[in-house]
Amino acid sequence: IIDGGHTAKARHADSRTGSEGLCTDFALSVLIPAPWLRADWQTGQRNVSTLAERYQVPAQDMAHRLSVLGLSPHPPPRRGRRARCHWQTHPSTRKGRK
Repeated sequence: IIDGGHTAKARHADSRTGSEGLCTDFALSVLIPAPWLRADWQTGQRNVSTLAERYQVPAQDMAHRLSVLGLSPHPPPRRGRRARCHWQTHPSTRKGRK
């Protein structure tokens, strides 16, 4: 569900569908549900900054979500996107800790 069927591609760090990109896309899907964003778009709410504030996400992420959903005619500028999701083990399960 999280990787959208891209399990094999998630292992390639340079892939657009790499695990970090998939993690970010999944998080944005949860934070900005497509039906809600489409409804806002159809009622004329098309300012990226305003939409970003409404959904409490960075404007760059809102631009990306709009592009993914085909609502924005232009893809967002490709800047060094850092994933916001980092999987780590719980400190109590690390070696050397009891």
